Amino acid sequence: MQENPYGIAALWAQGDFVIKAVAVMLLLMSVASWSVIVIRAISLWRLKRISRASNDFWHAHSFTEGLRILSSADSATGPMNPFRYMADEGQAALDHHQSHQQDLHGNLPLAEWLTSCLRGAIDESAEQMQKGLAILLLLVPLRLLSVYLALSGGFIMHWWG
Repeated sequence: MQENPYGIAALWAQGDFVIKAVAVMLLLMSVASWSVIVIRAISLWRLKRISRASNDFWHAHSFTEGLRILSSADSATGPMNPFRYMADEGQAALDHHQSHQQDLHGNLPLAEWLTSCLRGAIDESAEQMQKGLAILLLLVPLRLLSVYLALSGGFIMHWWG
């Protein structure tokens, strides 16, 4: 059987340092991209499962029962379970406001205090969900640069090699 002159084995055997370096860089960038994509897909699948439980939260008979429903949907804690995190932060803000009436922020209306605390929780959850996107943004120009280097390196080696 005849070997393919355009295959990866032929590229590796006949390629110079630039071609091999670009191939390794592209492989590493591909692995990084796919790992971010898989991790984000799993996170979104978990978030979808948690969001179904958030509907049941509003039909619970007590706040404690609602928290149990949100916790049973997923074992994630903190910003990774945004609905449970918002409920916990809201309860903590309410408790803090009631126990610190003598402080300056204790003079704020309860609605403003809760809104401020919940906005912080929303921001933390959003930040947690956006992890990994910077890697994907960084990899696009690096892939373009590596292809450019491969093309220009081959051109330079052809004419001046």
